[in-house]
Amino acid sequence: MKHIFLLSLIIFFSAGSFNNLNGQERHPLSAGTEIDILPFATGGYYLSAWGGTGNLRLRAVITKVYPPGFVMPDGMTNLKTDAFAVIADYFPWRGEQKQYSGLWLGAGIEYWMNNIEEKGTGITGEYNNLILTAGTGYIIPVYSGLYINPWAALHFPVTGMEDKMIGSTLIKQKKLMAEVSLKIGWQF
Repeated sequence: MKHIFLLSLIIFFSAGSFNNLNGQERHPLSAGTEIDILPFATGGYYLSAWGGTGNLRLRAVITKVYPPGFVMPDGMTNLKTDAFAVIADYFPWRGEQKQYSGLWLGAGIEYWMNNIEEKGTGITGEYNNLILTAGTGYIIPVYSGLYINPWAALHFPVTGMEDKMIGSTLIKQKKLMAEVSLKIGWQF
């Protein structure tokens, strides 16, 4: 995971250096932070910090979410997911504007640590997933650096795909998961 993060940083900042080919820097390095409404609505938290230049930005994310019952495997309750992610976002039409806004496309890698309980017995179990993620959203500036960011993503588990027995319940791992939410962000 550390090697993937370092490689992502190298690629990201190398790509950003192409902004300065004509001797003028079109977009200096900028930074910001975001919170996501969904984890807070479930009793968890979400925080991301990002840095970017040109049409690219790189986000580091830490979150805890308690998914709602309708996504819970049958016979299970109290799912808790702690996740860490590194995601690169591309803004195809950033233009000359200072603030990131408009459509973005993102891809990255996430690590999910899941803890779940079997209904009726209280038996708990854990399973972890390495996830490839692809998403899109649309940043809408609100006021002087403040923005809202509706988004959607698909998550593709690449490890931790084995079915897991917790108590007498077999959890079948999903091969694809979808997510939608709303972020509130600030660009410094």
